Amino acid sequence: MASSPLPTQAVQLALAASISTWLPQARWFASKGSAQVEIHIGDLAVLPDREVALVLVDAQPSTPASAIPAATYFVPVEMASGRDAAAANTGADWLVRTIAEGSALSTRAGSFVGRPLAGAGRIDLTPPLHVRQLGGDASNTSLVVTAAGPLAGAAGGVILKLVRRCRPGIQPEVEVGRFFATESPWKGTPELLGWLEYEPAAAAAEPTTLATLHTFHPGYESGWECLLEQMASGGLSAANRERILRIVASLGAETAAMHRALAASTGNTAFIPEPATPASRQAELAAMAAHARTVCQLAQRQAESLPAGIAGRLQRLGTHAERLVAGLAGGPSQESFVANIRVHGDYHLGQVLVGPHDERVLVIDFEGEPGRELEQRRAKTSAAKDVAGMCRSFDYLVRVAAQQSGVAANPADTALLEATFLTAYQAKAAGAEWWPADSTAALALLATYKLDKLLYELAYELHNRPDWIEVPLTALEDHLS
Repeated sequence: MASSPLPTQAVQLALAASISTWLPQARWFASKGSAQVEIHIGDLAVLPDREVALVLVDAQPSTPASAIPAATYFVPVEMASGRDAAAANTGADWLVRTIAEGSALSTRAGSFVGRPLAGAGRIDLTPPLHVRQLGGDASNTSLVVTAAGPLAGAAGGVILKLVRRCRPGIQPEVEVGRFFATESPWKGTPELLGWLEYEPAAAAAEPTTLATLHTFHPGYESGWECLLEQMASGGLSAANRERILRIVASLGAETAAMHRALAASTGNTAFIPEPATPASRQAELAAMAAHARTVCQLAQRQAESLPAGIAGRLQRLGTHAERLVAGLAGGPSQESFVANIRVHGDYHLGQVLVGPHDERVLVIDFEGEPGRELEQRRAKTSAAKDVAGMCRSFDYLVRVAAQQSGVAANPADTALLEATFLTAYQAKAAGAEWWPADSTAALALLATYKLDKLLYELAYELHNRPDWIEVPLTALEDHLS
């Protein structure tokens, strides 16, 4: 195992001070812009022959009574400036090699360890490795890494995804990716090649996933970007109507194929379907109800820091918590007590890729909703959770496209996209143990999960993207009207 010199306490304090100047504004920071957070370095290692350090940053609330959660972030930084090294594409080549080769680098309190899968042997590591960031920062940072030599097996390079907010325990992205790479014939997702984890020296402490490595598919684009461009250019009333509906139908069919793969019995207990019962569904509804009340409280609390128009609407929404709970408690019928399975967990148009000429759809990012704990993300639940997430994404798509076009959003467009997706999905899901055979029961189940997703979206936007609050807030107001 390689080791690196440990920077002095003074250097670490200076590094923490530099990080604190930009970290609270990062897209993936859970409490952006807050002045009530203190930044400390939990552990770090300086990369060999590089002026880059891999840093685990602990962000703690300044006051014990603060509502801001404590969190740990993975931050590769330039030693000289304290700036985000990932944004400068520095050090990513070392991370790829470490994962692919299964090597490790020791730290003061543990080590950074590469965990390759069989596919990692196909990665071309011919120097120099070239790095570029893929898209903007989201909950994580994705980098495309390509080699100088001809690539074998991983055509077009690899995707290195930095898991910015990290939690000890089994990361769903790794667990599900490993399942698809080694136990499932389904090829509707880029292959997981390996991952990087932080392994604490303490024997009882769990490792933390910091980065994953997947095959990169050139020519594919985000489903969100692809369809937003089409919708903003005339949408379903223009010549690209058929292309939009073709992509959405392909997405519905691939989603059902994904669920079939996740529900296939391979003997892996983490993926064996479990029967849903009235008691288990009621427990889930109770959790949704508690979530609804929490979000309504958050809306009222956050309203104070937002413009008057939005603030008043959030305050009014907060008074309707029990009406929202009643909407959830309408509950699924007996016919909807189908099997619970592992699901994607944070399914929307940004989590799918559309291939050249719309020939293929790939699903990415199986880590689940970043605002939830790992145990919740790994829990088996109804496939309706994913279906509801995609249906909600169509609502986002129509509303954002309308804003860009300067026209009013057309609810009929959302309804058509949703119906096209559901028709294709249900055709492939027919007869599955995890989808209701009765269409009325399926729609009732879906409505419950859509409302829960709506509430999650509002909380997410309040914490992360205040400029997007309008989308879930308007949809919730429509629900209550």
